[in-house]
Amino acid sequence: RVAVDGASIWSAPSVPSIVLATVKAGTVLDVLARFGSWYRVRLPDDPTRIGYVLVRQVEGSTEGLNIPPAPQSAAQPRTPVRRHGQPRRSFLSGSAGYPSTILNFESTTSFAQFLEQGSRTTTYNTRGTPLVDIGYGVEVRRGLFAAAAISWMSGSSVADIDQQIPHPFFFERMRSLKAEATALSRDEIALHLQAAGLVPINRRVHLFFGAGPSLFRLKQSFVTDVAYTHEYPFDDVVFDKVDTAIREKTQWGGNVQLNIITMLNRHVGLDGLVRFSRASLRFTLPDESNVAVPAGGLHVALGLRAEF
Repeated sequence: RVAVDGASIWSAPSVPSIVLATVKAGTVLDVLARFGSWYRVRLPDDPTRIGYVLVRQVEGSTEGLNIPPAPQSAAQPRTPVRRHGQPRRSFLSGSAGYPSTILNFESTTSFAQFLEQGSRTTTYNTRGTPLVDIGYGVEVRRGLFAAAAISWMSGSSVADIDQQIPHPFFFERMRSLKAEATALSRDEIALHLQAAGLVPINRRVHLFFGAGPSLFRLKQSFVTDVAYTHEYPFDDVVFDKVDTAIREKTQWGGNVQLNIITMLNRHVGLDGLVRFSRASLRFTLPDESNVAVPAGGLHVALGLRAEF
């Protein structure tokens, strides 16, 4: 008979392990065996399930009962488990979401024209685009996982152009051109490697947190030249079009992640993901100018998780 209110029945005769049930004082337990300071018992609400309770939390004598001793080689006996949401040896997750961070960056270049130096400043603003995320992990120790995830986004950027163009007849009289380039392609794929931990809050809700390096592959379209027209007396310029070039680069960065998992049954659950990742990729453009482009950001996603 249970002697204390809120006594825990554990999945193994050790702490920490998983709490299978919490029972009230006075609950009668069917004792199967003793393992040192633990009793092996049947769960009162499901006799097919087996758990362990501390001897000090049980009152009454068991001398008249036929309780077999624990096997000498079974310090951690296997226990049949039939509960929802237990940590498994591996998991597979898939989710879709949206980046919460808008990434901006700027490039500046100069050029010679009419015996003077002109300049062009291009400010890029990335547009939010849906992302897809797939993750997999394997438990290496109790509650500790080696995990990896792949995230992919395909979208576009908008570039605001501010160009100062020398005058063909007068020195130090720059003509200003302002324009916007739209639909500049941007594709980002990242591999996130993580050392992670799983913390059960209860039988259904788990917290999963991890951190590690990220490998980014970024394909970005850049403005390389701006075409314009002008007429005598050439005091003003009229925007015509932009020339663009696509560049690709790979760079290491880092990531931190938190998942809130709600198990729906033994193997499948809802997975809420929040991840922050970051890398800076430096590109060299055709005019030999360099530009640092950020990748990653804060991503929020929701999907499904399968545990095995």
